[in-house]
Amino acid sequence: MHDVDGTFNLRDLGGLSTVDGRAIAPGRFLRSGSLAGLTSRGRAELDRLGVVRVVDLRTIVERSAAPDALIGSAARCTAVPLLTGALSSMASVPTLGDLYLGLLDDEGTGIVTAVQVLLEQPDTGGVLVHCSAGKDRTGVLVALVLLVVGVGRDAVLDDYALTEQLLPTSFGPAALAMAEQVRASGMTVDDDAVLALATRSPRAALDAAIEHVVDQWGSAAGYLWAHGLPDDGIDALRARLLV
Repeated sequence: MHDVDGTFNLRDLGGLSTVDGRAIAPGRFLRSGSLAGLTSRGRAELDRLGVVRVVDLRTIVERSAAPDALIGSAARCTAVPLLTGALSSMASVPTLGDLYLGLLDDEGTGIVTAVQVLLEQPDTGGVLVHCSAGKDRTGVLVALVLLVVGVGRDAVLDDYALTEQLLPTSFGPAALAMAEQVRASGMTVDDDAVLALATRSPRAALDAAIEHVVDQWGSAAGYLWAHGLPDDGIDALRARLLV
């Protein structure tokens, strides 16, 4: 975990071990929440971490309201919006499980586009992936990448569950305020469901999503191949991320 001024939930995935005895190289693959609040000190800290590319998974509306504050840093941003398609078929506030299945079923092309950004960087360049909280879209994408390069399922779930401890305390009140606005429009909204969606990262939610991938596509690799990753993409990811 890294304390980068103006963001939260930022951690380097370097050091996570694979089942065949290798590990994610430090500085190659990072995750975080929104970078909209980065300060000049935060941008300098991001540079020290070696981040050269940021993958922003937020929708156009989210990015327009709170653009990444990267000007002045060495990192350039690639926007790969996820969620719009997944939410379009949902009539009410989804559970985390529903959200993750929607992402997997409806956003496969975007997920693969984001994964391919990892393959475009020099070996020494770091790629940071984020959404708003760095929990759901980021969590699903990171889990798929970690699994395909050989990190064990338990370690992937442990990393996901850590997010709940790293979110700002403001997320809960902000989520409830948004729920009240939606309720005022006439929709039925359950506060507990909103809080779970905004602030929690239970292992069971991601574990069910991984099981869905295995049931439908055989493996995380099968999922990425089915949605457009080249045949040699998995080997390329392993070469890019592992030491």
